[in-house]
Amino acid sequence: NVYSLIDKQNFNQVVNAHTECRLGHWYFNGYGGKHYAHLQSFKDLDRPHKQVHECGRSALKAGAEGNTAAMLKYLQCMEDASLEVIRCLDRLLSDTRRL
Repeated sequence: NVYSLIDKQNFNQVVNAHTECRLGHWYFNGYGGKHYAHLQSFKDLDRPHKQVHECGRSALKAGAEGNTAAMLKYLQCMEDASLEVIRCLDRLLSDTRRL
């Protein structure tokens, strides 16, 4: 979504909080939180997921300010955090198979 907003130069759109997206609902209020909160791999997911949203929000802010270098830095941060989310989900999946 962030890339689409940047492509359209729609920098003033709000990026939802990590608690408001589908993964956030699953994590905080849904099946994930109810069944996996005791697992370290589940707990490890929160930090990078939050970072994805924060970096996306910062990238849009930098774009609105015309600061392309900062925008690219924040996009890289978002990408790195997204990869960490995937690694956490992979570990969580592995852990749940052992239950």
